Amino acid sequence: MNEEKFTGGWADDWSASAAKSKAAEATDTVETAATATEENKADVTEEVNKPKKRGRKPKAEKADGNTEAAEDTMSDADKEEIAETIDAMLDNKALLDVIEERLAKKGFQFDKRRVHTATPEARKELYSEKESVVAVGKEKAVKTDAYMRKQEYKTLYQAARSVPRKICWGEINGYVKMNDTLCVTVTNDELEEQMFMIIIPVTQLFPYNEADYVNAQTGHNYMENELKSRIGSRVCYCIFDVLEERAFAIASRLSAMEQIAANTFKKIKNNGEPVLKVGDITNAEVVSVRQDRLKVFINGAEATIKSADLSWTALGPVNTEFSVGDTIPVKILDIEQTEYTTYDAKPQTYRIYRIKASRKEATEHPAKKYISHFREGQVVSGTIKLYTEAAVFVNMQGKMDCRCPAPAVGRPIIGSRCVVRITNIYPEDYKITGHIIDMQN
Repeated sequence: MNEEKFTGGWADDWSASAAKSKAAEATDTVETAATATEENKADVTEEVNKPKKRGRKPKAEKADGNTEAAEDTMSDADKEEIAETIDAMLDNKALLDVIEERLAKKGFQFDKRRVHTATPEARKELYSEKESVVAVGKEKAVKTDAYMRKQEYKTLYQAARSVPRKICWGEINGYVKMNDTLCVTVTNDELEEQMFMIIIPVTQLFPYNEADYVNAQTGHNYMENELKSRIGSRVCYCIFDVLEERAFAIASRLSAMEQIAANTFKKIKNNGEPVLKVGDITNAEVVSVRQDRLKVFINGAEATIKSADLSWTALGPVNTEFSVGDTIPVKILDIEQTEYTTYDAKPQTYRIYRIKASRKEATEHPAKKYISHFREGQVVSGTIKLYTEAAVFVNMQGKMDCRCPAPAVGRPIIGSRCVVRITNIYPEDYKITGHIIDMQN
């Protein structure tokens, strides 16, 4: 996995310190360059070359005793020498290690939103059209890469500056490690070409206990598996950092969830009740699927539903029964508001809602409808759904389960077709038992 050291909110600080360098003071220039990353190199050079603010210019004595305004300019040779010095510094691995260490100390910051605009020279290079493009009204007849990138930057800029914070939507399409933090990469529904890379650090993705994941390799692997299980899921987020020149943005899902949940579970409607309350049945979207459980998104909150609460009938591995993106009905069993503090460089506290929900409770027990369809001694085809040391559970015609004894030898394959003979029916308990009398595949 490629690693990239990065932090939000550090570009302005370093640019300010770089501006103190002077061309004649080579030592100071070298020290300033040591605090810049490869991505900052252009910013450092620009700050060094930036003309001073307007004001009184120093007087210089002419040979005839008169004075004139002295030009505070830098020759092309001086500029080239500074650029070469910066290149040499950035090629020094020892100094790069120092740079990365400083970056790591700052970490991701979500105390405020920031937009890092490109320099005028960089903007000219980014958005200049290589060929003549004919415009029709206010829109260009041909949407070039430069045009699309500029529009996408405007979209993210507006999202980062909006009040209240704009809630964006997209899809998780992968994950990467940056600044020693796992991050998911996401799309944005409003960006046509997805030319900006948008990340959400795991610290801003969902509440978790850091000690469970960082103290051992197994914890790290579990976190990676959790992120992998979320690929393809829909995700809401608020933009916090936009870097125009790098086509890069950092976002927080927790910030968006806090807003949505407050309007769902806290805000009171005209009837004196919130939008959703305990006992309500609503649709939920599956955002993560594991072998024995899944996680759903319910109006700004997440709920983990284990296999036993997913269905009245036996299920195979959950990841073979459900997929990310599925919409399922759930009944809300409990709602708890809590505060969650993140593990970022500048920890932020969010009001998070924890939901306990059940898909099983949102549906009627199938036995109420189908138990009258079966008789003792009846032979029925079915599918093996679950196997334990004591029993095999066969789903008959997609209606009810039949509990059969486990075979003395061998192990049935989940998903295999078979034929069972019903031996007993227990209407009060909604249970049926029987024996497997034939395997069909």
